[in-house]
Amino acid sequence: MANRIEKLNQYQYISMMDHIVSDKIVQSLERLHDCYVQKTGNHADLKLAFRPDAKISGGELLFLVPEGFRPKRHVKLCAITESASFFPATVERDGRVYLDADATENRWVFIYASYTVA
Repeated sequence: MANRIEKLNQYQYISMMDHIVSDKIVQSLERLHDCYVQKTGNHADLKLAFRPDAKISGGELLFLVPEGFRPKRHVKLCAITESASFFPATVERDGRVYLDADATENRWVFIYASYTVA
């Protein structure tokens, strides 16, 4: 029981809706779905699902993961679109989240990263 309570005390959750950096991602329920980062101990899960209003160029900053939830090392992963296209994405040690390729407007983009926290 004490072990379970300790794990609950270590759990933290932050909505990423307040950490959007790109002006192409509008903070609305029609354009964002379940954007969050959660942490238990030194492990974090980042989930981003968004539909941009305009084309996003590769390398453009999208979100900034808050301090305390940032990865120990930069994370390379695959993002997927609603049409099942895959392209690389990155979460940097300083919290910057960006796509490594262009993304078209009005198409859902899904990013999921699981990593060790710095």
